[in-house]
Amino acid sequence: PFLVSSSVIAILAQRLIRTLCSHCRKKYTASEELLAQLNLEGSPKAFYKEAGCVQCKQYGYTGRAGIYEMLIPNENIRSLIARKASASMIAEEAVKSGMKTLRDAGLEKVVHGITSVSELLRVTEEI
Repeated sequence: PFLVSSSVIAILAQRLIRTLCSHCRKKYTASEELLAQLNLEGSPKAFYKEAGCVQCKQYGYTGRAGIYEMLIPNENIRSLIARKASASMIAEEAVKSGMKTLRDAGLEKVVHGITSVSELLRVTEEI
């Protein structure tokens, strides 16, 4: 643990999410329940979902985009690693220190209409 905590510069996690077809994506207003599930309470948000057209071969998606999470250890995180703290404790400290999680990066893509909520949940369900 000491060697890891002193030698790690950064840790990067990534996932690929499917991008919505720009020709056929359908706009909808998210329900309050969905906004609460995504921690986006407040005014109704317009999201997009897959539809299907000739351009995307009725699939609703064309291509992929990456979502990323980068952990840059600070002294608190290095101390947790050296003390063999649990992964959840380290992740909690990293988020407190300003790390953007994979889910947060995916939510940005959802809000900007790049991907759908269902795709984000599919890709990040084990996170």
